[in-house]
Amino acid sequence: VGIPGAELVARLKSVAPQTMVMPLSSGGSAEAAIEAMRAGAYDYFRKPVSLEELRHRVQRALENKRQGETVRRRTLQLAFVNHISNVISASLDLRQVLQTAAAAVRTLIDFDIAVAILRNPSGEEVTIHPLTPEAEALWEGDETGAMRGSVLAAASESTTPEAIEAEEGEPLPRELATLARAGYKSLMLLPLVSKGQAIGAFVLASRRPRAFSASDAEVLQHVEGHLASAVDNAQLYEQLKTLSSQLEETVRERSREVFEVKQYLENLVETAGDAIMTVDRDGQITSWNRSAQQILGYSKEEALGSELTRLASGQGARDQLSAILARAFEGHTSSNVESTWVRKDRKEVTVSLTVSPIGGGGQEPVGVLVIARDITERKKLQEELFHSEKLASIGQLAAGVAHQINNPLGAISGRIQMLLRLGGPLKREFLLEQLNKMRADCSRIAETVNDLLGFARKTETVKQYTDVNLVLDETIEMVRQEVIARKIRIERHYTENLPPIIASENHLRQLFANLMTNAFDAMRGGGTLRLSTALRPSSEERGGEVVEVVFEDEGTGIPEEDLPRIFEPFFTTKPAGEGTGLGLAVAKRIVDFHNGRIEVESTPGVGTKFTVQFPIE
Repeated sequence: VGIPGAELVARLKSVAPQTMVMPLSSGGSAEAAIEAMRAGAYDYFRKPVSLEELRHRVQRALENKRQGETVRRRTLQLAFVNHISNVISASLDLRQVLQTAAAAVRTLIDFDIAVAILRNPSGEEVTIHPLTPEAEALWEGDETGAMRGSVLAAASESTTPEAIEAEEGEPLPRELATLARAGYKSLMLLPLVSKGQAIGAFVLASRRPRAFSASDAEVLQHVEGHLASAVDNAQLYEQLKTLSSQLEETVRERSREVFEVKQYLENLVETAGDAIMTVDRDGQITSWNRSAQQILGYSKEEALGSELTRLASGQGARDQLSAILARAFEGHTSSNVESTWVRKDRKEVTVSLTVSPIGGGGQEPVGVLVIARDITERKKLQEELFHSEKLASIGQLAAGVAHQINNPLGAISGRIQMLLRLGGPLKREFLLEQLNKMRADCSRIAETVNDLLGFARKTETVKQYTDVNLVLDETIEMVRQEVIARKIRIERHYTENLPPIIASENHLRQLFANLMTNAFDAMRGGGTLRLSTALRPSSEERGGEVVEVVFEDEGTGIPEEDLPRIFEPFFTTKPAGEGTGLGLAVAKRIVDFHNGRIEVESTPGVGTKFTVQFPIE
């Protein structure tokens, strides 16, 4: 058609960005192939080419695309499971846990009504919790009914979701029959099992027949364990609040009953799913519950009287734990502090610590309460999520770095062909010159490959007390060569003596580097990047203060219509081959991982300002 290959590829990619383009040319040089790859071509053919080779390379391209889609679906699924685990674990209010779970599930599964049926502590009755307005119209408030005839009467230890079609004449449990009479055709039942016992069920309903698919069941299967654990903890917490209230009322009346309630509370602590221990002013363990023994491997006899800090893995973790205990004896509570501890069998576990003083009323604490939640599996899931995001972007990065490999390869090939054509004896100086140039080209290829390997490598996600100003300075040093090459001027306006935040330093460096390089890309002709830090009052309902970090550039700005999408994975406004669309998506995920906020203001032609806020625990 008279259109150069590279231009044709660029046109096709602009119309259909996900299309895999593989030009077939009767002529064309290595330079033409390189230009086509730069424009976004997946592969390049020169005629003549055999049908078998053509079939093989097309099949390989399709297989790579399928694998990329599989990784992307897995990434989204992991992101959803991680998100719902975080949001439902953030509260101990039973109704808030259930409604939050219903809202989170609704982002991936289409349904009309949601209801939870939970077994009461007595085991003789169930309580129905309507979770949507339509459910509240069927059940006024949280209704209680007999176990007999309930959906939980025949519940087993299975956690497999079950799709049910409400057909006429089909016998259904009481709650599901109520939904069927109200016109709901499709039902999805998710049993909730904790410690081997069915504690409830999560029910979704739709007015459409056969509304739920196998993929919906798979999503719920991943959610079940997190939701059941959160419900169990919330129920225990409500029981604990009720018992505490009863304790305050009966202390003045019957000391014997107080003792019985105290024993019951101790039993709750003993059977809690988290490790609970107390420490005296010498840092020695004075109490140790059953879960502490299960999580860390030490019996109560072995633990009592030993120093708590010996459980921490490495000097850094021991120093961190010592600092947290010191803060507790000063009257401060530390929550959600991640640390690595060592079991008796020398295996490491990741724990989330809540450390609070025992005592109060203006008096010096007599001890410290330490609650350690085992989050080892959740950390592995988070690390797998971050790692999967990197792997998912490798395929898109390949087109962007192809010319970085093809150019030196072309230069090496050209010099080899030249040397072969010359023939005969060659001067030693000339030969050394050519060999040195080829070695430099090989180094460029190796550097590109190492960059890709470094991008795909997993990083640690341990949170600890972190100085934001120090991490900002370290990140600037990481990108210094790029700052010099692009003629960027960096202005620093730091607030001194900022309180530390609980964060993963590796993730903060990645976040800050992503925002800095985005600013560099927006200032192609050079410019000023202003970095500032400050301590601000939180705008969230939880109150408190936040550490704020601002990145303000003088770049081209972001069009107003693109602002709502800039944090979407794989969305980019950069030319083909110059961006993966993951930088800001990963930045947003890192901010969410630290319970922070990120906002953007931009004026085309003037510049962009990103504001990041981290809570002070």
